[in-house]
Amino acid sequence: MGKPLPVDLRERVVGAVDEGQSRRKEAERFGVSISSAIRWTSCGGGRARCSPSARGDKRSGRIEAHRPLILSLVAAKADITLAKLRTALAERGIAVAISTLWRFFERHRITLKRRPGMLRKAAARTVAALERAIVEAIDTFTPTEWANYFAAAGYDAT
Repeated sequence: MGKPLPVDLRERVVGAVDEGQSRRKEAERFGVSISSAIRWTSCGGGRARCSPSARGDKRSGRIEAHRPLILSLVAAKADITLAKLRTALAERGIAVAISTLWRFFERHRITLKRRPGMLRKAAARTVAALERAIVEAIDTFTPTEWANYFAAAGYDAT
């Protein structure tokens, strides 16, 4: 997306039209679109009509209003998935898309990682310690999540 045209160019177009020139003629003279010249001159008086609109960093006020609830749900269950979080919010009457939740967490630099890499993190040095780490890991995920993990890793479900 291109950058907005400078305010001084906008003011020159508006000033020329205010002096009695046609909007179309001044648009051609300054090399801007006719629709821009019309929009700048018909929005009211003063510098505000020439200022470009705010751009970027659009935040969903609707999701931000529920920030404390979302963060409390994540704190209650740190390994919650976006789908489960969406379901929990829907039960409270808050309908949001998973992509909205994803952008919310990205904006707040919060990660929700659920990976069976906890065996590596356990760094078990003995067989008994490795067995304990495996038992703890098994209880962390549902059978469906384990099946998806192994399928994604290339193992056959047979």
